Amino acid sequence: MTFAFLLGGFLISKFWQDTLMLSIPSIATYIGMPAAIIRQSVVFSGIGLTLGAMIVGPINDRFGPKKTFPVYLVLISILNIFLTYNLSVNLLRVVLLLRSVCLAGSINNTYVGTSLLYKGDQLPRMTSVLYMALFGLSALFPIAFSLIVKNYSFQVLSIISSIICLIISYYIFAHLPNKEPIPINFQTFKKWKNFLKDFKFIACSAVSMICIGGFYGFIAIYAAQFSKLNGKLTVNGMFKFAITLALIQGIGRFCTFITATMCSVKLNLGNVGKYLSLSMLGIAIGMFWMFISGMVFDKLILFGIFGFFLTCLASGIAQPATKLALLTIFKDSPGSGQSLVGTGNSVYEVIAILFVFNIPYQPLGGYLYLLLTSVVTFYLFLYFRKMEKI
Repeated sequence: MTFAFLLGGFLISKFWQDTLMLSIPSIATYIGMPAAIIRQSVVFSGIGLTLGAMIVGPINDRFGPKKTFPVYLVLISILNIFLTYNLSVNLLRVVLLLRSVCLAGSINNTYVGTSLLYKGDQLPRMTSVLYMALFGLSALFPIAFSLIVKNYSFQVLSIISSIICLIISYYIFAHLPNKEPIPINFQTFKKWKNFLKDFKFIACSAVSMICIGGFYGFIAIYAAQFSKLNGKLTVNGMFKFAITLALIQGIGRFCTFITATMCSVKLNLGNVGKYLSLSMLGIAIGMFWMFISGMVFDKLILFGIFGFFLTCLASGIAQPATKLALLTIFKDSPGSGQSLVGTGNSVYEVIAILFVFNIPYQPLGGYLYLLLTSVVTFYLFLYFRKMEKI
């Protein structure tokens, strides 16, 4: 039962991270601010995740998830409520930054808490359960968000989320085992230096950065496109239907879930290089397809969507493969290694948001981001084709 509550805290944290772009119109309504300014402020969410990835690991090791996880969840609840009242631009940025730090802390605590509950062979199995739950349920996040906001309101959703967070916080504090405290020190940063000398680590981290941090960049590009269309693109053909950001994001996540589930069964250290190579080629093609669809044909939503889905399918292959590779590379220092990878993921998200929302002459910035990622992933494809066994 305790694991179920850990999973609940993990999913509700990821829910708010995954639906940030979808929530911009609702936030704009409540805080009385143009959506364009909010989109430019979203970069502070990425900065918060970056800071969180760097600092929450040592904090969680020192005090343990039993004490820190409830704090993060309660703060997320409070900060979500803030987003339903009038805010200045600076206060909005502070709220987004602090909320993301707490999101990073919650996500980190899920893994730490799982390691307290399960040992030996059970630990990797339950970690896989976390990933499969995330990949599967995250496909429903955008749909659920849109339905609740449409039928009720963003404020109601925030209140429901807060109640759930309080229940989860109480249960975790009451039932999760204590963790033996580890003094806060700076050895983590010394270990980072050693990891950064290993090009295999850098290459595998780059895969993680593109698949996780980069995903929110793709969503940001589509969010910017849909903002010009009042939230949806209506297609008139044999059947009339509407394409929305929530629909695209949900289908994309489902694509990732399918391929991640299929690949996790067959993945091993002997074939991980092939999986990484194949996935990077798929992402490179998908990104370039989106670039051409938008930059050349100005049909990013209608034509580029196929490149987006291909990218999501390839990401499902890449994520379990890169996780296995990274866990093998930093097996002697998993905490330090994971902290560095998480920081890289968030940095790439910040880069993506800057390209999409903060560079002048849009949508040129978004298209440059697509082209940059396509080039990087094609280089990684060539590298993993020749990579020796990890």
